[in-house]
Amino acid sequence: MATTTTKQAKRAIRKFLGVFPKGFRDQDYIDLERAYKWNAHLAWEEVLSKQQFADLLRRGRYHDITREAVRIESRTNLLFSFEKMALRDAVRGKAGAKLFATGLFNFLYGRGTMQKRFNAWVEAIDACHAKRQEF
Repeated sequence: MATTTTKQAKRAIRKFLGVFPKGFRDQDYIDLERAYKWNAHLAWEEVLSKQQFADLLRRGRYHDITREAVRIESRTNLLFSFEKMALRDAVRGKAGAKLFATGLFNFLYGRGTMQKRFNAWVEAIDACHAKRQEF
């Protein structure tokens, strides 16, 4: 199947290469955009690998999972500041922490298509928000 690059995509590529001439191998890209994300991945694997995550879930350690996930995310710019605050609020209670932890595990490590797992994750986050409103 042939793909066609749209005008918008071509423009985005030109703009990206204008900032990072060597593309994804550009040292500025690695330093500014990639390194901290890779470090977050390594931190995640250290404390919430699939086996560790599953063990914490089995033991009902939902707050431990959310604490680690929030700690790792806080060292990135993946969420806006108001989203970071909303996340912390949503997982503060036991119900929100459980919804978040189980939903995140199923999204990352569950079965089914990525689309189905993502849609279920969105519903879990929405439910966390609803639980937050119950305070």
